[in-house]
Amino acid sequence: ARSLLELARLKNPKNAELWVEAIRLERRAGNDKLAVSLMARALQECPSSGLLLAENISTSPRVEQKSKSADAIKRCPDDPRVITAVADLFAGERKHDKA
Repeated sequence: ARSLLELARLKNPKNAELWVEAIRLERRAGNDKLAVSLMARALQECPSSGLLLAENISTSPRVEQKSKSADAIKRCPDDPRVITAVADLFAGERKHDKA
């Protein structure tokens, strides 16, 4: 599966769905460092992808989530995935009015 995703990403580097699946595959395999580096490359290829930004928020460590959510809102203010990820962050902090 890894090689197939790599080939697909080489042919379609701007496809956010392929990047997200590759990142999730590495996380499931336990390769967190590789998943983080893939996320960085994916955000360089698709900087305004709401799917990637939302995945980045939800998989980041707790201390980095606020800054990443603010960055994501600036990049994609109208993307429903980003808004949902930020709302989940607020709900997790029991700030239901903001969520």
